[in-house]
Amino acid sequence: MDSEIEYEKKWIDGLNRGDISVADEVFDKDCDFYLDGSQNPLNFVAFKDKVKKDLDDFAGMQLIITDQIISGDRNVFRWISEGLCKENLIQREGIILDEVKDGKVVVRWENSRQKEVMKQPDHMQPDKCCTIVPHFGVLSGKLDEFKGLCKELVIRTGKEPGCLYYGFSFDEHNEYNAHCREGYANAEGLLYHINNVEDLLKKIEEVAVIYRLEIHGPSDELEKLETLRKKLERLNPMFFILAKGIRRSIIGGKA
Repeated sequence: MDSEIEYEKKWIDGLNRGDISVADEVFDKDCDFYLDGSQNPLNFVAFKDKVKKDLDDFAGMQLIITDQIISGDRNVFRWISEGLCKENLIQREGIILDEVKDGKVVVRWENSRQKEVMKQPDHMQPDKCCTIVPHFGVLSGKLDEFKGLCKELVIRTGKEPGCLYYGFSFDEHNEYNAHCREGYANAEGLLYHINNVEDLLKKIEEVAVIYRLEIHGPSDELEKLETLRKKLERLNPMFFILAKGIRRSIIGGKA
């Protein structure tokens, strides 16, 4: 989202840093929290304890807002998150309804669900990896700005548990030809990434032309990317279906 409402942006940023102290700035001390259909609300202290446990259980959890409806003193948000729990990659998603007074949340209703995205694999497993293969032509005089954005993208993407690898490479004979080498555990990881860096991608397109864009993956994973097809339609992406493949896990630090 380009413009999350201020209090929710502050809350999400705090969660992604693992800092729940921002709750004091976001929620009224008498706020009631109705979670997952419960008719018995948690109080402010109990809610903070629950959030702290979630952050402890899900290492590196990162959360983003994917949709919102802002309507006076009542606001609705849809979110997704990823984190590692007992070496399994977990994705969660949910919806929030807030009642706000004087800039603070006085009642929050929240429903969420959790699904296991990828178990710690055996030595060999079917390859569900989805890769994006963008080729950039950097505009004249914009190389330093482009490289600066590359660094920002690497830092932000590095916090995504669903990302397997990510980095930029440059033509050894002409640095104005660039490529991003990136792979994700599955379609969910890829979609999470696109939402997570959407603002930076818009800036990249101001200093470079994406003259070729490929997306690779197994057919059942590519079927989950219909929304991505529409979002990237202006770039005329090419989709490649993996015929057959395996992915080797790393065991004891050795492949």
